[in-house]
Amino acid sequence: MCIDTLLQTLRALLADALAVPATLLQACAQVLDTLFRLAASLSCLVHLVLDWIPPH
Repeated sequence: MCIDTLLQTLRALLADALAVPATLLQACAQVLDTLFRLAASLSCLVHLVLDWIPPH
């Protein structure tokens, strides 16, 4: 009986320990995705500005 409780506790702790990195990785992926989108938008804006400036 005591061993079952111990195993359940260990399983719960392991599940919690694995859930944190997964959530952290998902958050990092979202941040990277946002940064890439921002960089792409900025690049597009720079190209528009450079196309708008007449050549000398």
